[in-house]
Amino acid sequence: MIDFQSVYAQEMVSLSNVRTVNGPPRSIIVTGEDFRSVESVIINGDYAPEVVITKRTQLIAQVPSSQLVNRVQTVVVLNQKLTLSLKSSLKFRIGNKPGKATGVLKLSQKYLRVLMTTPGSDVFNPNLGGGLLNIIKSQFGIMDGSVALHNAVIAADTATRQVIALQSQNSRLPLDERLLSATVTEAQFDKSTGSILLTVEIESQAGRLAVANLGL
Repeated sequence: MIDFQSVYAQEMVSLSNVRTVNGPPRSIIVTGEDFRSVESVIINGDYAPEVVITKRTQLIAQVPSSQLVNRVQTVVVLNQKLTLSLKSSLKFRIGNKPGKATGVLKLSQKYLRVLMTTPGSDVFNPNLGGGLLNIIKSQFGIMDGSVALHNAVIAADTATRQVIALQSQNSRLPLDERLLSATVTEAQFDKSTGSILLTVEIESQAGRLAVANLGL
């Protein structure tokens, strides 16, 4: 069975300053590291409809209509470069021309899919899943952040063991698509948004590394 790419990892450009311009149209002026290969700008979680690169370290992005009355709180600038590293932002989507996932990208996609899966949702393998989405959907307050983080780390460990067990049944799987380890290197709970931020280092048996940054 062909494993189509559904996880897209894009490099986030480091930013140094963001300034709001009331317009019209309402826009932001962003200063950062290097904007020559920028593909998109995300403002408060929504894509900017227009982006103009004014120079290598500066761009102007129009604030999306859905955010016109809101204060600009988060700005993410994404490069065209696809990479799995500490600067990566992951998106789950099917592209206009979906390609075949191979190597460490296929491995990362497999691991993340199992990590997100809720146990009992797969009729062919009811025990499959780390249950991370279930943890996110569960109701917990600011004081329960440490509990949520603990459960998220357990979910990552469960997904690791399950993926290794599943792959052990396929002797033809290449080493760069076979999981050796998946380690949570950073776990934070954002009190202001009630979200969990995880950084997971995924290593294949071929020794290739990928870093997945998850904000849920």
